[in-house]
Amino acid sequence: MQSEIPVRRARPFWMMIILMIILLVLLIFVGGPAVGILAAIAFPPGPPLPPGVTEISHTNLDYGVDEWTLTSNQNACEIPTFYQEQGGVCIFPPGGCPTTEDSEVARCGNVYPISIFALRWEVTITTGSTAGSPAQLQVQREMLWSGMPLVSPQPES
Repeated sequence: MQSEIPVRRARPFWMMIILMIILLVLLIFVGGPAVGILAAIAFPPGPPLPPGVTEISHTNLDYGVDEWTLTSNQNACEIPTFYQEQGGVCIFPPGGCPTTEDSEVARCGNVYPISIFALRWEVTITTGSTAGSPAQLQVQREMLWSGMPLVSPQPES
């Protein structure tokens, strides 16, 4: 008497397709945010910069914490408009745009989310130290690795 060997049936092809689609959807929902997080860690974004700026110096204080000194041939009184268009809040000294050399024009800043983190930037815009010299920007960038602050701070005055 021969014993019967159970015959194992192959799964239908369409079941494998459905399983692959489910795995792909799961990968997109789980992997998509992970890619954004890893990209923000590996390549922290910089603060917004108006076109045509020239870097004079850069200091890296910590990972994701930087300070730049930049110059721009734009009129120093027009640069705050760029930062306001980028969502920045600007504080202007009393008396409007200064006409004297080496004077502060404005202090602008903002905090906004980048993936699960946040980016805080602040820029101090000053006129050139001599007549005809370009505007100067002191830019600070800080990645907030713990996420958005509960209260968005205004630029220091």
